[in-house]
Amino acid sequence: DGSAGLNQRCGVFHQEVFQQQAVTWAREDDNAAGAKVWTPYDEDTSARLEAAYIQDETRVEIDDERYVDLAAMRQCRRDNPSRRRKIKRTEAASGPPQGVQCASPLDLIRASLEESGVAARYLLIISQTDIASSLGLLRSQAGMMGAESSGCEVIFGSSFPGDAEYQHLCRNINRVKICMEMGRTVVLLNLRSVMESLYELLNQYFVEYGTGEHRKRYVEIGLGDQRMKCSVHADFRLVIIAAEEEVLHTFPIPLLNRLEKHVLSTAGVLEAENNADANAAVTAVRQWACAFVSSQENEAQGLREAFVGYSDDLIPAIVFRLLQVDDFSDIARNGTPPTRERLVELAKDKLLQLATPDAVLRVAYSEIMQQEEEIKEKYFRQQPHSRLRDYVKNIGAAMSTITT
Repeated sequence: DGSAGLNQRCGVFHQEVFQQQAVTWAREDDNAAGAKVWTPYDEDTSARLEAAYIQDETRVEIDDERYVDLAAMRQCRRDNPSRRRKIKRTEAASGPPQGVQCASPLDLIRASLEESGVAARYLLIISQTDIASSLGLLRSQAGMMGAESSGCEVIFGSSFPGDAEYQHLCRNINRVKICMEMGRTVVLLNLRSVMESLYELLNQYFVEYGTGEHRKRYVEIGLGDQRMKCSVHADFRLVIIAAEEEVLHTFPIPLLNRLEKHVLSTAGVLEAENNADANAAVTAVRQWACAFVSSQENEAQGLREAFVGYSDDLIPAIVFRLLQVDDFSDIARNGTPPTRERLVELAKDKLLQLATPDAVLRVAYSEIMQQEEEIKEKYFRQQPHSRLRDYVKNIGAAMSTITT
């Protein structure tokens, strides 16, 4: 089982070493003016709550009168469970020690792709968001794995019955074989079915023939009971992109040990770039999103229900995309980076586009109820949510960036 102790057993499992998470727990209280405020728990109580959270426990006793329901994320009274208040868990990443600069995951991946020779291991990109977003992130940076590049072949797999057929497996292996001979980079997504056939390749068990400039490397590729020797170009690189959950629970440890591993998320990239405005924008928009769903008892569930496709990496991805020079927003047209306030405003607009209509209507009962009219005006009148035709017309030239 690859899920237990993966970080400890894989010595080269890439982690943001200096991004240590400081976790705090707080409960919702009323201040003297009657406004809602968050009051942190004491250190001992926070430690007990965090331990229970990690162990997937649902109840923690606070004292003789109160307990915490972790499933609903609220604190309740024993004598009257209907008297309750919200609680929240906050992770605050601490920066690197003074004088130490964290390398960006993208810089490490780029350096690995540029490396060649026997010592260069093949890459496993562990995506903390969906794998298509990770591929897009790699493509957007310095031409890595660009769709327009003739030096890269992206091979997708799926769970469709046709993709599991023997004939389709042979075609995929043949595509890898051709790239091996030509020295092109191969990117595999959702293709666990070919891993067994590429066992010797992943293990880099090469056999060399010839001398001098005519010296060539060969490796065996298996398909059922058939084996064939294939030439491996010195510039050939293999990249596997897989979701974090898939790696943790389904990848065998021997396979993990053969590959150079990198954890990739937009949040990690932004943190490594040390862009104060970007990080501040992420924090501000995340707080706004939490306030947006504050009428819901469970904040995490409320975020997932209010914003289509919400994940911890969504807001950093929005901010990161807004900062790209090739973006179709007004940032690119102005030609200058936006101010922090403008970046927060644009990111909120992008996030609002993903909101559901019922979530927008519930803003009237949230912590940002004073913004209700502004949000409704923007959502129902300015943004295209009523008809697909209006939406397609609105994004205009951006449709050319969508690939299937």
